[in-house]
Amino acid sequence: MAIVCLIQLLVLVFCLHGVVPDSREAKYMNTLCGELVIVKNAVRFILEPYMVMKMPEDCEVHIQAFSDYYIYKDKINIELSFLGLNIACEQGSVEILQLGDYDDKLASASGDSICGDEIPEQIFRSTEETITLKFHKIYPQMYTASFEILATKIDKGACYEDYGGFLCDNQACVDRDVLCDDYNNCRDGSDESDSECIGFWTTAAISGVVVGSVAGVIVLVVVLIVFRKIRHGSVC
Repeated sequence: MAIVCLIQLLVLVFCLHGVVPDSREAKYMNTLCGELVIVKNAVRFILEPYMVMKMPEDCEVHIQAFSDYYIYKDKINIELSFLGLNIACEQGSVEILQLGDYDDKLASASGDSICGDEIPEQIFRSTEETITLKFHKIYPQMYTASFEILATKIDKGACYEDYGGFLCDNQACVDRDVLCDDYNNCRDGSDESDSECIGFWTTAAISGVVVGSVAGVIVLVVVLIVFRKIRHGSVC
């Protein structure tokens, strides 16, 4: 019986290990149709398979960059990059639109619409502060699709570190809040480099310490209970 108790203890430890919340804010598409989302640093836009059935045939989300020091909309823009994609092309697609006097599709390398299960390497950048993400269902009864897209605010003018800017190695200017968040917001990895992240406590790292501490206490309690039962000849 002691072996059974030990196995239960190991299962508990492995279940608790790695339960760490993601470090970058997430927005879910099924709650955003027709909405405007302001991005001050970076946001993930997520479509989960279970959301698709109840969504309208066309779901547009407008994404707008916000800067603390640039008031002209041509000085800031939004970059979109895919982190995941799984949409059957005969059932639906994603389109990325540049808002202006008229909607203009930002074409992907394979055409205006994006679908399939191959993650696009292309970066979609708005020319001004706003860009639109559109999910289109060809069939109203479409029941499954998913994607994850990272939207990052980019300042096109001077990069002011005093106002929270970070100059990437490729000269892009991102918000300092995206440093060491486990996402390649600079596109060249400089915001996730060892030189920037040494001693840097991200949200995920802090959460990991908290979860690890709680798990440690739970494991200690379980060990004490098991030891006590074994000592008194109790059945586990």
